Amino acid sequence: MKKRSEMQLALQMVSGYGAEFSAWRMPGTDPAAYTNMDSYVERAKLAEQGKFQMIFIADTPALSNNLGPQTPMFPMDPMLALMAVARETQHIGLVATLSTTFNYPYNIARQFKALDVISHGRVGWNAVTTSDP
Repeated sequence: MKKRSEMQLALQMVSGYGAEFSAWRMPGTDPAAYTNMDSYVERAKLAEQGKFQMIFIADTPALSNNLGPQTPMFPMDPMLALMAVARETQHIGLVATLSTTFNYPYNIARQFKALDVISHGRVGWNAVTTSDP
């Protein structure tokens, strides 16, 4: 008998507005949402209610877009955003990118251990080297 596979749902939190980097211009959107931790918590709670398995926040240690017409592509710090989310959710997994190029192994381990303890084991790491020069 063939084992039935199940779909895993993940919500990628990019800039506070969605994956479209001009979405901050939409009517009713708060241009400062990328710095609003309550906004991240609210979206994570909705994803958890919708039975999503995890939220994912990518990161880059470089500012690669023009802040005149655009907002930063990523939140101020994915680990801090996930710490806020961890305290307000119960089941949803919390996954962040943390670069192995610009962080020491001990610091990465320490941050993820803290998130692991605070979230009661709901943490995941997207380990990457950084491609942006």
